[in-house]
Amino acid sequence: MRKLKLFFLLITILFTGCNIQDGQINNEESESSKEKNKTSENVQPIGTTLGMFDKDTALSKSNTTFELKNGDSFDPYISIHNRDQKENMFRIFFILDYKQSYVQYNKRQVNYIDVLLESNEKKKLDIKLDDLSNGLHDFVIFCIRRPDDLLTKQKFFPPGHFNIVKRTTLIVGDNQDYEKVNYKNLDVETTTNEIPLFVSKESRNTMRGEVSTLVNHNESPLWINFPTKSNNNYALLTFWGKELRNANFYHADNQGVANIPLNFKMKSDENLFVALVENPYTIVDEKSHSIPWDIQTTNRISVRE
Repeated sequence: MRKLKLFFLLITILFTGCNIQDGQINNEESESSKEKNKTSENVQPIGTTLGMFDKDTALSKSNTTFELKNGDSFDPYISIHNRDQKENMFRIFFILDYKQSYVQYNKRQVNYIDVLLESNEKKKLDIKLDDLSNGLHDFVIFCIRRPDDLLTKQKFFPPGHFNIVKRTTLIVGDNQDYEKVNYKNLDVETTTNEIPLFVSKESRNTMRGEVSTLVNHNESPLWINFPTKSNNNYALLTFWGKELRNANFYHADNQGVANIPLNFKMKSDENLFVALVENPYTIVDEKSHSIPWDIQTTNRISVRE
C-alpha cells in the first residue's frame, strides 16, 4: 500500500509543471496518431515552456506579481515553446478572478487561443486586458496540449503530459481590495494519505483503485478527490471542452482529503479538466513561500459514448 502511494506521488511530482523565473516548464509526452482521429496514446518524453512577461509592470524576475496604475491596461506577452519533435496544438484559457475572461488578441476579443506550433517552435502572443478595476486580481493562464484529442482506451496520463499553468497576481491602483467570494466549509476526512487531485467513480481518500480516464457520458456523479491543508482556501475549477463550466470556493479547517461530487450533465466527445487553486487572492512571498500557492490539475479525462 505504501509503495503504491509513493509511486503515484512520484508520478505526480515528475509530471506537474514547476516554477522557474521566467514562466513554467512541464515534462510531457507526445501522442502517436495511428488512427485518423488522433488519440492521446503511445507517448515520448518532451517538454513545453510557458511564460508571461511585462517588464514595465512586473515586480520580480519570476513574473508572478504585476503592478499597474489605476485605469491602465495590462498588455503582456505570452511565450510558448513547443519542444516536441513534431507539431502540437495548444489551447490557452484566460481566467481572471475565476471567470473565463476575454482578452484582446490580433485585434479581436477572445476567451481562448488555439496555437499550432511546429517542432521546437517558439512563439510570442501579445494580449491586452482592459477595464481592470482598482484592487487585486488573480489572473491564471491554463495551457492544454492537444486539447481535442480523446482517449480511446483506459490509460492514465499524469497532468504534466498535457497541462501547464501560469498563475499571476495583478495589483491595480492604490489598494489590494478584491472580489469577495463565499467559501463553503469542506467536510474533510482527516488522514495522513498523500494524494494528488483526481477524479473517480466513487469518493476516495487514496489513489488505490481506478482513476477516471475514459468515462461514459452517462456516468454521474463522478467524484473530485483532493488533499487539503489546515486553514486553507481553495478555488475548484471545472472545464468542459472550450469553456470554464464551474468555479466553486471552499475552506478547509483540517488537513486531510475532501470529496466533491461532479454532477453536471456531460455530453460525449469532449475532455473534462479540473483544476485546484490554493488560497485565491493572496500574493505569493517569493522568498519564504509561506502561503500555499500551487495549482493542481487532473490527468486527461475523455468522455465518450
